[in-house]
Formats: sequence, C-alpha cells, structure tokens
Amino acid sequence: MQFKHLAATSVAVAALGLSLSASASTVKVKFDQATAQSPTGSVSYDGNGGALVGSGISFDRIILNGATAPTGHQGSLTCMSCSIAFTTGNNTGEGTSTGTWSFAGGGNFQLNGTATDSGGNTVASGLLFGGTFGASPQIAFRTPIVVGNPGLSLSLSGKDDFNSALASYFGLNSSVNFNFSTTAIALSNATFGPSGSFNSGKLTNADVSVQPAGPAKNVPEPAELGLFAIGLALLLVGLGFRRKQGGDIA
Repeated sequence: MQFKHLAATSVAVAALGLSLSASASTVKVKFDQATAQSPTGSVSYDGNGGALVGSGISFDRIILNGATAPTGHQGSLTCMSCSIAFTTGNNTGEGTSTGTWSFAGGGNFQLNGTATDSGGNTVASGLLFGGTFGASPQIAFRTPIVVGNPGLSLSLSGKDDFNSALASYFGLNSSVNFNFSTTAIALSNATFGPSGSFNSGKLTNADVSVQPAGPAKNVPEPAELGLFAIGLALLLVGLGFRRKQGGDIA
C-alpha cells in the first residue's frame, strides 16, 4: 500500500513538472482588431517583382492566451494607436491566374503603439514588436468575398523582438526569441492590375499572434511552486517511511 501511495505521489509530481515545462509551447500574445469601428490599413504589390507592402494596419486589443498574468496584472490590454507596417522580400510568384502571390522572406515589420490597462495606465509604448520575415514564403491570397468585390487574405510569419516591458507585465521571459505569425489579415474591395499588381481596399479584420520560441515564463507562479513543493515533500516523506519499514523488517 505504501508503494502504491508513493507511486501516485510520484506521478502527481511528475505531471506537475510536465505542466510547468510544457506551458511555453501554448503561450501566445494576440494582437487583435476586436472593437475597432473604422479599421484602417492597406496592402499593395507593384506587379514588377517588388515586395509586398503593408501600412497602417490597425489593432486595438492585446490578449495573453495560454497563461495567466501575474497577480495584479490584466490578461487583456487596450492597444492605443497601434498599427503594423511591413515590407517583405521580393515577389517570387505572381498570382494573375492562380490567385496566390508568394514573396521571399527578409524585409521587416514593426508594430508600434501604446498598451494600457483598464485604468488607463501605460504598460508599454513605442515598438511593441518588430523583426524580419522567415524563410518560408509569405503569401497573399485573392479571396472572392462577394461577386465583383474581391479581397485579400495574408499568411505571414517570422521572428521578432518583443517589447520587454510588455513581456514582463505578462510574466513572460523577454530574453528568449519570439515568433510572429498572422492568423488573419483580411481586406475587401481590392483592385488587381493586368501585370499582377494589386492594391487593397478596406481592412476588414486583423489578428496577429506572437509566441515565445523558448521557455515562456520567467519563473513559475507562486501557487505552482507551492503545489510542487507540497508534492515533493510528500514524495520525500514516503521515501523515508518506506526506508524505515525496510529497516524494521531487516
């Protein structure tokens, strides 16, 4: 019976350790266009083999997903005057017939603005994240939103530097690299030229996620540490009791 209890305690402690170490892979910071009444932004390509260019793509919320903000901090912030601008590498495939354009990595992207909590206190300001696009193709899709009113949808990814003040506020490890990926940037009323060029119309949605590439948390939360310590103490007590039982039998 003592062995079964000890085994159960060991499993509990191991499971807790696994949850602490695995949490990094699920943590994301999402920049969202949640409540914007008049979202802004544009995306264009010149049709001459140049880059995909985006400017003024607006965001109004910053949301921590997959983790809990430290005590006294909020998991959702207002993003004031936040917008992203980017330039990819040059075009590698025009979608005049296929409806899909591909662009090389490199280039750069920057999301600037001010993050504030519900009390209006500034959490971080200026460059919130910025970096370069990855090696995988950056894609623009032509989307038939309605007949005669085509749009664009983008799929972009890369590596970035994340604002250290914002990372610290969310309890994230700002010393690790971060990966950037868009979940949705959609535009309607886009116009397309015969040479493969296009220019976006109205921005309809923008969601961007930034994810730590290494250990997400600076340190485990106090509650997690306390639970781990209790489990470890029970494990050690069980080991001591088992050794005593073995000594008595001998």
